[in-house]
Amino acid sequence: MEVMSRLVLRLDPKQVESIFDATLGYYGDDRFTHRYLMFPLKRLLERSWETLLSNQRDCRVLDLLKAQIVGMDDFRQPFGSHDPDPGHLLRDDLHAPNRTTDNEAQWTQIVNLLVRGLRAGEEARKRAAYRLTLLASWNCLTEPESAELARALWEPRYAADTDLPRDTDLSDVVFLTLPEPQPGLAEKRFRQKWLNVNNIPQEDLESLAENLWQVGNAIFWLRKRERILHLSNDEKRYLIGLVGKWADIHISRHYNLLLRHIPFGEDPLRNATHRSVEGLQAILPEVVIPSSIANRLYEKAQELLKEEGIPAFALMVGILNSLPDRFDEVVLLMRMGLVSDEPGLAEDAASGLFYWMKTSNATEASFPSPSAELLREIGLIVATRRSGPLNAALQIAEWIFDKGNEDQRGAVSELVFQGLGYLAEELRYDRSREGDENSIPSLRARCARLAVSAANHGFEKVPSVARWLKTIENDPMPEVRHAKTRCTP
Repeated sequence: MEVMSRLVLRLDPKQVESIFDATLGYYGDDRFTHRYLMFPLKRLLERSWETLLSNQRDCRVLDLLKAQIVGMDDFRQPFGSHDPDPGHLLRDDLHAPNRTTDNEAQWTQIVNLLVRGLRAGEEARKRAAYRLTLLASWNCLTEPESAELARALWEPRYAADTDLPRDTDLSDVVFLTLPEPQPGLAEKRFRQKWLNVNNIPQEDLESLAENLWQVGNAIFWLRKRERILHLSNDEKRYLIGLVGKWADIHISRHYNLLLRHIPFGEDPLRNATHRSVEGLQAILPEVVIPSSIANRLYEKAQELLKEEGIPAFALMVGILNSLPDRFDEVVLLMRMGLVSDEPGLAEDAASGLFYWMKTSNATEASFPSPSAELLREIGLIVATRRSGPLNAALQIAEWIFDKGNEDQRGAVSELVFQGLGYLAEELRYDRSREGDENSIPSLRARCARLAVSAANHGFEKVPSVARWLKTIENDPMPEVRHAKTRCTP
């Protein structure tokens, strides 16, 4: 099974269909329930699914949704993280089949399965809840089905009077898009938990980090689904207060306290700070930070970057609407980061610039746009194939072609096309090289997707783009072959 999981990536997708169908059968076969078979079974399931073309995957969505759920109906008990689950292969970028008279019985079977799984508790409830997120994102449930699933998800034993449903492994924000007993109930309880102006979290790094991350994750997650988490003036003032408290914390002062509550081997300082920064990236464009707090936040961002090595360029960008006089300084610091010989610093600067472009291009944002010289650095990273930030630069360039404006594309296109030409040669599978061979397929996939994006905007005749378009057709790895059918992240 392990050998086949490696070979399947290189097979024609038409050959893979029968292998995937057989593997899905192994999942439900009692003869394959030994714990030593779980990991190779999972790998074969995942890799055969990855190799299928998008239209082949779309045809099997219902088969995955109605697959048996571990932990219910006497189907085997879970063996841990290596235990496969067909539902985990599904993503919301798939196209659910339309409900027809031919497949209506399958939809009914799936809904009944998920209702029973949600009520079964433990591992079955977690797996059923994940599959429900897909059904909800596709808007394919009838009103009676949504009501029945809502009752199972929100049963009193799993959701007290003020709680969101428990025992699902889902982030709190996900419940805002799942079936609920009364419209608005999930959002009301989310606000009570994370935006309660009368319930200020403790002034320690761990508590503030969790609160900032939950709110920021909600803003980001809902925006991806074309929804907005509207904040009242009181809630905005509450968030500004949290940002101020976080900016005032000297992290080293809290390290020993946090260490006592974290398993050995993990870094609580870095974990909590990363979560804070992730949350702040989404929060800062939504509120106007007073200059006094913004200056403290700016100083802390520099401290994190220089002394702790924690990504913080996005924080510097996030306060530009409050500190417009810092624009040139931020440009200089980010440019120094992009050209740094330290891979981690260069990659963080690239991620910060990516955040800047996406934020400034949003219609509701009041951020200034990044300068053309900064965008040109992205083109230079691709043209010079700098190993540290190359993957991030290729992703940014793809986004610029897909969602950027003409000026942004003009700033990077010539250098990007040069880089694509060099990379077509340097990333050949048969070329001898030193270093990590495992990065080659992912970099080739990035180049292929970038070439497709460029071609979609009129550059299909550029020699380097045309070469990659031809390469895509017969590449042995599915992540490269599928570049034409996958959406930009």
